Amino acid sequence: MWLYTVMPLEICLQGLDTGYADRYEELQIGSACLIVDPLGFRKARVVQLISPMPSHYLLPQFQPGRVIDLASER
Repeated sequence: MWLYTVMPLEICLQGLDTGYADRYEELQIGSACLIVDPLGFRKARVVQLISPMPSHYLLPQFQPGRVIDLASER
Protein backbone atom coordinates (compact mmCIF):
# COMPACT_ATOMS: atom_id res chain seq x y z
CA MET A 1 0.00 0.00 0.00
CA TRP A 2 1.26 3.46 -0.89
CA LEU A 3 0.28 6.52 1.06
CA TYR A 4 0.97 9.90 -0.51
CA THR A 5 0.54 12.69 2.01
CA VAL A 6 2.20 15.89 3.19
CA MET A 7 1.50 14.94 6.82
CA PRO A 8 4.37 13.58 8.93
CA LEU A 9 4.52 9.80 9.22
CA GLU A 10 4.08 9.96 13.02
CA ILE A 11 0.68 11.61 12.62
CA CYS A 12 -0.47 9.19 9.91
CA LEU A 13 0.43 6.13 11.97
CA GLN A 14 -0.76 7.52 15.30
CA GLY A 15 -2.94 5.04 17.17
CA LEU A 16 -1.73 1.91 15.40
CA ASP A 17 0.18 0.73 18.44
CA THR A 18 -2.74 1.07 20.88
CA GLY A 19 -3.97 -2.47 20.25
CA TYR A 20 -7.49 -1.54 19.14
CA ALA A 21 -7.34 -4.23 16.44
CA ASP A 22 -6.66 -6.96 19.01
CA ARG A 23 -10.33 -7.19 19.88
CA TYR A 24 -11.46 -7.73 16.26
CA GLU A 25 -12.12 -11.23 14.99
CA GLU A 26 -12.29 -12.74 11.53
CA LEU A 27 -15.51 -14.49 10.55
CA GLN A 28 -15.92 -16.58 7.38
CA ILE A 29 -19.42 -16.65 5.85
CA GLY A 30 -19.40 -18.54 2.57
CA SER A 31 -16.71 -16.96 0.40
CA ALA A 32 -16.89 -13.65 2.28
CA CYS A 33 -14.59 -12.77 5.16
CA LEU A 34 -15.89 -10.33 7.75
CA ILE A 35 -13.84 -8.47 10.33
CA VAL A 36 -16.15 -8.13 13.33
CA ASP A 37 -16.07 -6.47 16.73
CA PRO A 38 -17.60 -8.85 19.32
CA LEU A 39 -20.29 -7.10 21.39
CA GLY A 40 -21.16 -9.85 23.81
CA PHE A 41 -22.87 -13.20 23.78
CA ARG A 42 -23.67 -14.19 20.15
CA LYS A 43 -23.55 -10.61 18.82
CA ALA A 44 -20.93 -8.80 16.74
CA ARG A 45 -20.68 -5.57 14.75
CA VAL A 46 -19.33 -5.72 11.19
CA VAL A 47 -16.19 -3.60 10.84
CA GLN A 48 -14.95 -4.57 7.39
CA LEU A 49 -15.83 -6.90 4.51
CA ILE A 50 -13.08 -8.68 2.59
CA SER A 51 -14.36 -10.46 -0.50
CA PRO A 52 -13.27 -11.03 -4.09
CA MET A 53 -16.90 -10.87 -5.27
CA PRO A 54 -18.27 -7.37 -5.97
CA SER A 55 -21.84 -8.56 -5.30
CA HIS A 56 -21.00 -9.15 -1.63
CA TYR A 57 -20.48 -5.41 -1.16
CA LEU A 58 -24.12 -4.78 -2.14
CA LEU A 59 -25.61 -7.15 0.46
CA PRO A 60 -27.09 -5.34 3.47
CA GLN A 61 -26.06 -8.08 5.93
CA PHE A 62 -22.37 -7.35 5.20
CA GLN A 63 -22.59 -3.56 5.67
CA PRO A 64 -20.10 -2.10 8.16
CA GLY A 65 -21.83 -1.09 11.37
CA ARG A 66 -24.50 -3.77 11.14
CA VAL A 67 -24.97 -5.96 14.23
CA ILE A 68 -25.22 -9.65 13.36
CA ASP A 69 -26.21 -12.71 15.36
CA LEU A 70 -23.25 -15.11 15.33
CA ALA A 71 -25.35 -18.19 16.06
CA SER A 72 -27.39 -17.79 12.88
CA GLU A 73 -24.39 -16.93 10.66
CA ARG A 74 -22.16 -19.91 11.42
